Amino acid sequence: MKKLILLFAAVALATSAWAQDTPKKPSFAGFVSNGFWDNWEITVGAGAGTALSNGTNPGSFGNRINFEANFGLTKWFHPVTGMRIQLQGGRFANYDAAQGKMTWPYLFVHTDFMLNFSNWVGGYREDRAYYAVPFAGFGYMASNFTDSSHEDNLTGTHQSFAFTLGWLNKFRLSPSFDFNIELKGLIAPSRVSPVAMDGSYMFGFSATAGFTYRFNKRGWQRGVAGYTAADIQAFQDAVAASMATAAAMEVENAQLAQQLAASQAELAAT
Repeated sequence: MKKLILLFAAVALATSAWAQDTPKKPSFAGFVSNGFWDNWEITVGAGAGTALSNGTNPGSFGNRINFEANFGLTKWFHPVTGMRIQLQGGRFANYDAAQGKMTWPYLFVHTDFMLNFSNWVGGYREDRAYYAVPFAGFGYMASNFTDSSHEDNLTGTHQSFAFTLGWLNKFRLSPSFDFNIELKGLIAPSRVSPVAMDGSYMFGFSATAGFTYRFNKRGWQRGVAGYTAADIQAFQDAVAASMATAAAMEVENAQLAQQLAASQAELAAT
């Protein structure tokens, strides 16, 4: 019983000292926070898109389809949450009452909040084959910025802020690579279009396919919420040291008891 009390006291002292000296790290749902250079992704894609207004949209929908390409860099802070910066660009097509079909280039750079819906609902699994990732973002769009488009469309460069919302479907090919299908839309003031629109807003819709490469640390480590793996190891070392100290104290107490018994025996003999 005495040994058990000494052990509990030693562990309590070690825990108290370690908790005071070790700052807590941010964590979420039992996962140890990763480093800045961990869990990064590079994504490239290409596909088709179209632009519509909330007013009338003359011309056939099929003739409005044009191309898009995109490049993105994503940092995951947790198996569920991450941030992405993406540059998308290509050409949109609209119809003008006087000039007919008009095409114009655009670039849209935006920062997106990424939510891994599959990990959120189903729990983190390193071997998961499919991830559903909705996202929402905000950025800056420029259109009709080339000399040839200035001449063709009889207007200059147009610029505006824009919002984006979409759904990224990720199919795991290997620990490093995913195949992606991304569906997204953007909304901006109609003035960003070089083609006159009778609506107040322009909506861009696109569907692209591409690949993701994950680099540096790719997985996630479960741990005690609020502490890193190094903190947990430090706690284990502190407990081991305290147990060793308790054992040494027990040996020292036994030796003192033996010396006291010997002294009492000598006194009784005299």
